Amino acid sequence: MDNMNNMEGKTCKCFHHVMMPWLVILFGVLFLLGDLAILSAGAIGWIWPILVLVGGVAMLAKRGCHCCK
Repeated sequence: MDNMNNMEGKTCKCFHHVMMPWLVILFGVLFLLGDLAILSAGAIGWIWPILVLVGGVAMLAKRGCHCCK
């Protein structure tokens, strides 16, 4: 984490640093579409586990991250 602080204002472009905020946004949009009755509960029921799996893969990818060491 210290390396990330030493980047002097530069943002990290690692896959997991970019992907995780997008997954949070996708979760919000997914549940908003469900609340607005644009997506059915069945569709939400099979989409959200996929998003969780993608997030898990992104977290595993950080093992090789140069800024998280």
